[in-house]
Amino acid sequence: MKIERIHAFDSIRAVMMILGVFLHSAITYSYLEYDGWPLYNSKEGHLFFDWLFGIIHIFRMPIFFIISGFFGALLFYKKSPSQMILNRIKRILLPFIVFIFILTPLNNIAVKYSMPLFLNHEENILLIDIIRSLNPHNFFPYKGTYHLWFLYYLMMFSIFTPVLFRFVNGSFLQRSFNKIISNKHISIALLSIITSIIIYFSGKTWIDASISFIPNPHTFIFHLFFYVFGWMLFISKKINDCFSKSGWKEITFSILIFSILFFWYESYNSLLIILINSVAAWGFCFGFIGVFIRFLNKENALLKYICDSSYWIYLLHLPLTLYLPGLLVNYSLSIGLKFSIVVAITLFICLITYHFFVRRTFIGMFLNGRKFN
Repeated sequence: MKIERIHAFDSIRAVMMILGVFLHSAITYSYLEYDGWPLYNSKEGHLFFDWLFGIIHIFRMPIFFIISGFFGALLFYKKSPSQMILNRIKRILLPFIVFIFILTPLNNIAVKYSMPLFLNHEENILLIDIIRSLNPHNFFPYKGTYHLWFLYYLMMFSIFTPVLFRFVNGSFLQRSFNKIISNKHISIALLSIITSIIIYFSGKTWIDASISFIPNPHTFIFHLFFYVFGWMLFISKKINDCFSKSGWKEITFSILIFSILFFWYESYNSLLIILINSVAAWGFCFGFIGVFIRFLNKENALLKYICDSSYWIYLLHLPLTLYLPGLLVNYSLSIGLKFSIVVAITLFICLITYHFFVRRTFIGMFLNGRKFN
């Protein structure tokens, strides 16, 4: 396997980006109310969507940062430190700065439209009236980074990790890492223990996203751990040893233990909850990466198109998943159908706009570094 181009990693990164559509649609129709998410309807919510949200939430960002760490190391060692930083500035920092000012008013408009409908089932709310009611501060990201927090932290990791490796014994770390990943079960167990310790000191049972411009130390350390794992994965060049024997068993096991914890949550103490969450997260990481390497590590036109469009989908999807549920509030449809409609229309709008307005334009060049035919 050529280390320079692992198509499976491109594909899984794209899938994790697109799963944000399902994640943010599921939380809208959840039975429980979640801090930081503005749309909630206790009459309509169903526990299945809490489970679906929880499943995606526990592995999506960890896998994201593992793959990001791997590609960061690839740029750093195969190109140069300066080229790596320049690439991260172009592909991460600049899109973050531009799109946080584009998406902030769109997110605020969507929330101002949908929230009253979810709370009171009001009718005849006109979008133009919402736009007219906006204050100037609604156009500035004073509330935080929204879903772009990933890019915010990723840029910090891109700078912090090379500095970190300047102060550690690289050869000792590499030998230790190679010994650990030579055994899949030992790897998952040890990584889960370290992850549990990180979570324990946060005072919570899981580390959620932090949209504040002031970096949250627990969020930083937690996700940095996965990023550094991906960085070390590149250095070790032991991808086959680490993931070739992983796959569906790890995914099935993780779904099982997460589901048991989910439905009998109150029966467990916080330490056990943290440990189960950590084991499930790493089981999903090893399982999904293993499946993608075994079955999708090849060039494929459809997957290539999905990979190319995924960055745009990741950027654009949030205001759509905030606005579309408001349009459906007063329709007598099943909650499952509403969820499916929101996901389908969001993906359709994202893909259509990508194909006609991004792929062959300066926007595509800005996001992906080149235009596509």
